Formats: sequence, structure tokens, C-alpha cells
Amino acid sequence: MTLAVTAVRRMLTAMQTGDVSDAADYIHPDFLNPEALDRSDARGPDSWAQSVGWFRATFADVQVHVNDISGAGDRVVASVIISGRQVGDLADLPATGHPVHLEQLHIMRLIDGKVVEHRDWRDDVTTLRQLGVPAALLGQAGIA
Repeated sequence: MTLAVTAVRRMLTAMQTGDVSDAADYIHPDFLNPEALDRSDARGPDSWAQSVGWFRATFADVQVHVNDISGAGDRVVASVIISGRQVGDLADLPATGHPVHLEQLHIMRLIDGKVVEHRDWRDDVTTLRQLGVPAALLGQAGIA
């Protein structure tokens, strides 16, 4: 399990640094991040590199703090807080320059010590509030 946790830590480090030059070492060739499918249908290390590139273009001054990370079987779960500043468009929300602290839970499935599937759960309502979206608009959208 140490190899699996190490692979996930390397993913999180790539989110912070933007360095995906060694992604093939910890990302499986069949890697899929379903949330990235709206941007690309790429698989494997290229898919991860694209996701990290998008994230780093959207947020600057990124810091990743791992609250907890554990593994069992072929899965690793990481609870993280990612902080940064919004410098690029996020969906239909133009860059605000506002700081954010994104609480997330990441669940990864691994094959042969490499991440093959990535899912995350985020606190999007709090994120939108941090970016200055008024509560009334969130309520109109049915997400407040």
C-alpha cells in the first residue's frame, strides 16, 4: 500500500508544482478523470497533465495541504485543502483574483501502483462564495 499512497502523494504534488514530467511513473496508461471529460477525452498521463495545466491556469499560488491519506485494497483516499487565487475562468465565472481554500476528498483506484481512476468531491458552494458569487445567485441556481 505504501507504493499506492506514494503515487497519490505525487499526484497532489503535481497539482501544487505543475510539474507533470514524471506523470507516467505514477499515472496508469488507462487513467481516467471523469470530471475532465468536458475538456478532453484524453487518457493516461496526458489526461492528468491536461487537468493539472487547466487547474494551474485557473488558480495561482497553489498550495496543497494533505489532512489525511490512507489506502485499502486498490483504493487510496486523500482529504486535502487546496489554497490559491483564482486567475483564470472557472466555468462561466471570470477570474476574480480572490483567494480560495478548497476542501476536497479525492478517491483513487490503482493498478500496479499507478492511479487509473480519480474521483473528487469538493465544497463548490463555499468555493463560489469565496469567489464573490452572491448567496442570492447561488439560491437562484438551486445550489445555496
